[in-house]
Amino acid sequence: MSFLEAFQTQETDRDYNFLSGNKLTEQGTDIIISNVSLGNKPLKKVVFWAEKSPFISKKTFKEQCPLDDSLLAFYKAYPKDSPERAALKSQNRTFSKKQPTDLVVYLLNGDQVDTTPVVLSCGSALADAISSILSSPPKGSNADDFILSGNGQEIYPITISKSGTGLNTKYQAQMHLTKFEFDCPEAIEAAKGVDLVGIARAEATRKPIDDALAYFKETVLANCLSGEVSDSI
Repeated sequence: MSFLEAFQTQETDRDYNFLSGNKLTEQGTDIIISNVSLGNKPLKKVVFWAEKSPFISKKTFKEQCPLDDSLLAFYKAYPKDSPERAALKSQNRTFSKKQPTDLVVYLLNGDQVDTTPVVLSCGSALADAISSILSSPPKGSNADDFILSGNGQEIYPITISKSGTGLNTKYQAQMHLTKFEFDCPEAIEAAKGVDLVGIARAEATRKPIDDALAYFKETVLANCLSGEVSDSI
């Protein structure tokens, strides 16, 4: 079974599929970046991980977030070289803050396009690898050659891959040497229905940031401050 075939068996109750960059392999996955609607515009999120579960910060939507405020108050109260900061860092397996970027893409299997759009969640390393192609395209091409805006467009697919593990993990993005003629109207229409901000807001509603805030104060900070958590944090 190919990667694409295995992937297609997931998330069948949605109008889109979801792929996290950390699930990539050395073999690589071919993608085409979609920008066929305003909802497809890349979204940089602020996400807190608490007990291996993600919670989307309100900062993602340019709104004030109580957990961000509490974390900032902690940073202001304790300098970088303090034992309290060290205690917080030691808990990064159970509490951390990340800033992934979501993109709408199509998956390719040879010359076949999967008509179901995919929300690709990129960590900073993968996002930077893709951005490097878009910001400094190879000679003879430009950024528009890598972003799909409509049917019938000739576009360069990008192969994204992951190698290594742990601190030695590396993400790569490489352009194809030949353009691909995108001729799949149904895939275009499907992507128009994908709204990255709407998806993120729905997830934030389903998993309120206040739950992560409670964990941060009652468990993480309690461990850092020997149970004496100030009301100002």
